[in-house]
Amino acid sequence: MRLLFSRSTHFHGKQSPEKGTIVRYAAIIDQLKLQMPMVNPIVLVCDQNKNYQNKEWIVLPKSYLPKNNHSLDEIEALYKHLVFALKYEGINLLLFSCLTKYYSMEGFIDILFIIF
Repeated sequence: MRLLFSRSTHFHGKQSPEKGTIVRYAAIIDQLKLQMPMVNPIVLVCDQNKNYQNKEWIVLPKSYLPKNNHSLDEIEALYKHLVFALKYEGINLLLFSCLTKYYSMEGFIDILFIIF
């Protein structure tokens, strides 16, 4: 399974405020179907150059969209999502706990090889 960004006008029962792409922790939780509450607010990179925040959404301009290279394998794509999320959302310990249950030790070693 390749970890891709989520594009939808509805995301986990919420109407997205703009057309765009769900990114960061919300995309990881959604794509891997992790058994944890959805993060709030959800981050959406807008197809237009809008930048605002409300109670449920952070909307960023399209320049924030990480490259989603379809040639990446799942671990490389996960790494890109995590770097983007850590840079702007901080550490989500529950998500990392769920990731340790989802991936084998070999998966985490693969992420370390990407880092170093």
